[in-house]
Amino acid sequence: MMTESCENCKCRSVVDRIRLRRDQNVEGDINILINVLQEHHTSSTHREVLDECVSLVAETICSSAISEIPISLVKIDEKLYNRFLQKLIQMEMWEVMHDAVVLCISKGNVKSFQRFLRQSLIATMTNTTESEEKLCKIFEHLPDGENIINEDDEELVKSAIEQSHFKVLRLLFQSHVNPKYLSLRHGDTPMHVAANMYLNNESSTIFQDFVVRYRGNPILYSFLDPHQTDANGDNLFHLVAKSESCPQAHKLAKLLNGLHVSVSCRNNEGKPPRDYVQCKHEEMRKGSAEWRESGAKMADTLLLRIVFSFKESAAVFVS
Repeated sequence: MMTESCENCKCRSVVDRIRLRRDQNVEGDINILINVLQEHHTSSTHREVLDECVSLVAETICSSAISEIPISLVKIDEKLYNRFLQKLIQMEMWEVMHDAVVLCISKGNVKSFQRFLRQSLIATMTNTTESEEKLCKIFEHLPDGENIINEDDEELVKSAIEQSHFKVLRLLFQSHVNPKYLSLRHGDTPMHVAANMYLNNESSTIFQDFVVRYRGNPILYSFLDPHQTDANGDNLFHLVAKSESCPQAHKLAKLLNGLHVSVSCRNNEGKPPRDYVQCKHEEMRKGSAEWRESGAKMADTLLLRIVFSFKESAAVFVS
């Protein structure tokens, strides 16, 4: 498309005219709007027209009965195409977004879409209640078989954690983002963070996913070893003992026992998990006196017997 001087720009009148006559010649109008998007004018007025034009293209495509997105649309500037995708996300037009992504990737623009998706995810990660569901929809409608997420994108993981978007976090890991980036503070491990999410009833599935990965390839996923300790020497049973969420602690204790995690491991202070038990159930309070009078082995056995004695501790993970 030849560049026209800003003084001779007729883009505003073209967009306004199409806005008024919508639904009369949809395919023809979309092609005209795409031509407008390919114009290269530098005035601020033209930039405003481009924003309106992108929205009008998205609205027209979504409200019409055209069978597919015009191939010529993918030839527009990358930033404009990404604005088009973002508009589809705002409109929650997931099927059209899926088709637009497929078209983008089919033209070899995988890296372009990687950048867009990353920017879009971070920009959309707000504290609004519907935000996480919208982000999950983006993942659900991505084309199958395309690794369009950067596995080394630590910032995406941090953004999901900061906004407590645990469903999105799980989808990131399922989309090849490396779990090694799951961290809340210096010295913890991905398994300790995942266990804390389990205990806080934020996400039990991430911990379970990590266990499956470790069992499938202990060498590749050695950083997901459930037997490891953090910088304080605490193993996962220490987290269970310190937790005040009794039902979740009971469930995780049974899971860890099935993984043969040591219940008598001593941390850097020389303390085993039993020294930190926070459970307020009557059986635990009675057990405290017995622990003080018993040997370590008996106390650990008692700890396991007590946490397994509640109905909440039914097996929740078998693999």
